[in-house]
Amino acid sequence: AATALDADLFLVKHLLILREQISPFDIEFAVTEKRLDFRNTADAFYAFLAHYTSIFQFSRDNPLVALFVGGLPTIEESQVDSKHDLEHELKTACERFIRTATSTLVQPLVAFSEEVQAFRAAHGEGEHLSRQP
Repeated sequence: AATALDADLFLVKHLLILREQISPFDIEFAVTEKRLDFRNTADAFYAFLAHYTSIFQFSRDNPLVALFVGGLPTIEESQVDSKHDLEHELKTACERFIRTATSTLVQPLVAFSEEVQAFRAAHGEGEHLSRQP
């Protein structure tokens, strides 16, 4: 448990250092990422392969036309805010540290409480712990 506490403290410490070092710079940490999504292309290609025998038919269900129309990749844009991500990671690391520290401190108390309950169950409520050696 001590190594888990040390690891959590290490992470919290370095995330706090990173936050402190980037805070003087008043710049926007949000970046727009763009990527191509080929899921439609794969679906259209599989449909083309399933119906390739009707390639030369002049109809709306021509697999070659469906491949060219529905097979174009789409552009996905996502906004990534590094400062927000840093705060989220710091919050998560602090919560994990609190959970680990709490369980480390409370575990002996829980074990003692279970022993007391077992003693009371074995000896009845009339027996007092203060009279025990």
